[in-house]
Amino acid sequence: MTGESLLGEGAAVPDGGSGLVAWLFVSDAVLPERWRDRAVRMSLVPLLPAELSSLLPETDPGGERGLSEADARLAQLVARGRPRREIARTLGISVRTLDRRLMVLRQLLGADSLAGLTAELGRRGFGR
Repeated sequence: MTGESLLGEGAAVPDGGSGLVAWLFVSDAVLPERWRDRAVRMSLVPLLPAELSSLLPETDPGGERGLSEADARLAQLVARGRPRREIARTLGISVRTLDRRLMVLRQLLGADSLAGLTAELGRRGFGR
């Protein structure tokens, strides 16, 4: 979607010759007068959990959560409480490689232990 399609037919978005356009979200109350002719009216609507889940595709187990397909599969196994050796065997990797991948996943999600990671992944819906 281009800036022109958001502004309407014939409207131009200045880019300073760089080809880059930046957008700034500001309240109408603080919008400087010099920008009013270029401002695009928008609405920000907070979604309820049920509304959000109905908008997200269920076919991609990790994509909407910011994980690769491989990490999403790992996350599902961890969230279901599978033992490390079983997870490694299921994924076809060594326990040592699994431990490295778990460390990265813990850092990504801000968990300080495997138990914390398991709880966080369950909270994010990976244990289903």
